[in-house]
Amino acid sequence: MISIDKTCDVVAPRRRQRPHDQICAVDIGSKNVKLVIGGNEDGHVRTRLLTKETLQLGTDIQENEGRIGSRKLADLREVLSRFAKMGATTGAGKMLAIATHAVRNAVNNQDVLDITRELGVDLDVADVEREGVVGYLAATGGEGDRIVSELGSRSCQVTWWNGAVFKSRCIDDMGYERAFGTFIEPAPDFANARNRYRDYLCDHMCNLPGSMQYVALASKSMAASVIGCDKDDAVGMKVHRSALEKRISLIEDMDEKHFDLMKSTLKKADKILSGMIFVEHILDASFSNDVVIAEAELPVGLIVEYFSNQADHTTRIEPRRPTDEDRLLGPAGDLGG
Repeated sequence: MISIDKTCDVVAPRRRQRPHDQICAVDIGSKNVKLVIGGNEDGHVRTRLLTKETLQLGTDIQENEGRIGSRKLADLREVLSRFAKMGATTGAGKMLAIATHAVRNAVNNQDVLDITRELGVDLDVADVEREGVVGYLAATGGEGDRIVSELGSRSCQVTWWNGAVFKSRCIDDMGYERAFGTFIEPAPDFANARNRYRDYLCDHMCNLPGSMQYVALASKSMAASVIGCDKDDAVGMKVHRSALEKRISLIEDMDEKHFDLMKSTLKKADKILSGMIFVEHILDASFSNDVVIAEAELPVGLIVEYFSNQADHTTRIEPRRPTDEDRLLGPAGDLGG
């Protein structure tokens, strides 16, 4: 039986597409492999998460000197084969997939490409900029004039779009796990951790645009800690700068003993504490006063992009690959190329 965990609607950027056409999309991530189905119904892309499996590819790669082990590859083949059958059962006519940090950095990622090719799955081993674009589409449904961040377990991205050109600032090897281990876990207090992590982010994520709505993916646990609500209730809410700064200040007031206790006992401490500093930095760098907390599976972006580009319209989502100048030197207001 297929378990349906979530249903969400996003507005498709283009409108004319045969109703009820469906495709499936898979996210092969560092921890989980997720299957999403989506269809375009009267100009809206309706998606639902069918199921997910925890494979911990990132951990396996660390333990095998940069390679995905043979047993884990067999597990991945079994999961993708089962997902393909699920997709066929739902009537999906095509299966897309995106692989992120773990697979793109694996020495033997060609083995994953071979598996997906044998199963008839169209796999995109995304570089970090491409991952940011797909995340942007998942969070916004293709709406322009947004700046979207995602602090993942192994990497982080900030991506924006004005309807013509995508630009991004990305760090492929500094997700919340490494940020916590590098800056927060060894720190005697949160102020020390915050200053060191902020200095790092200032060196790697600068020149962000202003005058855009800031949207944060993968931040609901952090937002719930700031607001004081259930994490699922945080989705769709705005977190104001003042609320975040107040929460950060309270943690900075802890002595070393209580800060150590928080780091060891707070559930998802790595994600929450790193997320507070990361979001604070993006708020400052984008001159934003608040951030909208969004939840969208990465494959939703593939589905939005697919239906947009299949639509009978002269304008397509065709992200231009960023140049070195875009990544490092692009002025904040220059979105037109």
